[in-house]
Amino acid sequence: MEWEVDGVGSGWSGKRMEWEADGVGSGRRGKRKETIMNRSWGRHSIVHGRFGRDLLEGLYPRITVWRRFGFRPPFTATELLGAWRQAISPQVALVALAALATVGCGNGEDLANPSGTLEATEINVAPLLTARLLDIRADEGDRVAKGDTLLVLDTDLLRRQRTQVAAQDDVLAAQKREAGQLLEQSRRRLELTETTLARTAALHAQGSATQQQVDDLEAQRDVSASQVAAARDRIGAIAAQTEQVAASLAVLDRQLADGIVFSPIAGTVLLRMAEPGEVAMAGAPVLRLADLDNLDLRIYLEETDLDLVRIGEPLPVLVDALEGKELSGVVRWISAEAEFTPKNAQTRSARAQLVYAVKLSVPNPDGHLHIGMPAAARIDGKRK
Repeated sequence: MEWEVDGVGSGWSGKRMEWEADGVGSGRRGKRKETIMNRSWGRHSIVHGRFGRDLLEGLYPRITVWRRFGFRPPFTATELLGAWRQAISPQVALVALAALATVGCGNGEDLANPSGTLEATEINVAPLLTARLLDIRADEGDRVAKGDTLLVLDTDLLRRQRTQVAAQDDVLAAQKREAGQLLEQSRRRLELTETTLARTAALHAQGSATQQQVDDLEAQRDVSASQVAAARDRIGAIAAQTEQVAASLAVLDRQLADGIVFSPIAGTVLLRMAEPGEVAMAGAPVLRLADLDNLDLRIYLEETDLDLVRIGEPLPVLVDALEGKELSGVVRWISAEAEFTPKNAQTRSARAQLVYAVKLSVPNPDGHLHIGMPAAARIDGKRK
């Protein structure tokens, strides 16, 4: 059975009220549920049970539906009982009034426990070079310590390249020794030529030597000086090549060291994305780790509720899977910027468009908590 109403008395329009009946009076058994449909909020179950249809027929124009906090009757208890007296029995009315009082008769300032899902900081472990995987020393679910060896890569080609570069370094060292000897010979030749030139110039002044002898010695001096300069330049070039080879050796040594990948944190392997024998690409994740001893709970609060929490403040955390067991969480971070309400966030008012993210750290020493578990933070409604 279904009909359209305009929400007389509520100020709403475009609402549809319907119910699924089990065929009252037909003798069939089943479950009957009355719901209210709003075109912008979706479908929300209001009441279940035998008195539901009569309740909605008598009071629907006066009911205001709230998205996440059930519904609140904007009328007094006297008006409520008076309207129900004509539609349902007194016993059913008392039961319904008690139910409504528990979910809807607040003062509008109570803060529902904001909820979210538990998460952890995940780290992708990837090699820094492209090579074949020789060994993967951790599997999914394994606990690893910081510094444990996780991946071993094939670096045979790099070792051969390093041997080749190291041989070049030996050649340069030999050339440097040879250039040094040549420099020493050129320097001595220059010194001898300059001494001979000085003596010959003195003899020429006395008339015992010719000008030709002086000119020849000057030419020899200039040649010896150029040989000394060339030997020095050669030594400088060899030194530059030696530095280049040393840099190449350092790069190869670093790449050889990167052939073994260590665990950056102490945690648990969540995912293994490769097997030994496969070629791992540089930067492509092979393992995914997370510290499951400390999980995070991200909740969202409206701007008017930010003064209810403080960084470093402990807050009780309720996890559905632990059947209401209360854990202790600590506020670690409060967003400095507002954002639009995420779809999975539970906030106090459905009308709020902007919220602030708050991150809580929840210890998990016994490992009972897991990523993705729904949880809620219990926040005291008193202003700080």
